[in-house]
Amino acid sequence: MQTFKNKHFKKFVAAMAAFVVLLPLTIMGMALLADQTETRNIIVDTSLRYFIFLVPVVPMFFAVKAFAQAVGDLDEFQRQVQLEALTFSLGGTALLTFTYGFLEYAGAPHVNLMFVLPLCAFLWFVGVVFAERRYR
Repeated sequence: MQTFKNKHFKKFVAAMAAFVVLLPLTIMGMALLADQTETRNIIVDTSLRYFIFLVPVVPMFFAVKAFAQAVGDLDEFQRQVQLEALTFSLGGTALLTFTYGFLEYAGAPHVNLMFVLPLCAFLWFVGVVFAERRYR
């Protein structure tokens, strides 16, 4: 795990920092653009709006790349722990999202897809804790 901290952690943090900076700028820019659209009757092309909102996704690509490189540098034991944790996370996320999807048909309120990744990350953390305890 020390390898991740030394080689890839800085890349990951830099990418996440760029995301954190770009996200509010993008939202403020779109709000400003929408404001001008209403007051001046300016028609903004839908593809331009999509492009603007996808700008914060670019640093996320680099964060995922740094993370994948860090996992590639783990030793065999840590890879096994991460595999078990990710398996738990994937299965738990699938179970919970499918279950809630069925509940939405029964009248439960709609949940934005942006909540799926935090759920997956939380379950991954829980999976790491369980996997590490199992091997103690």
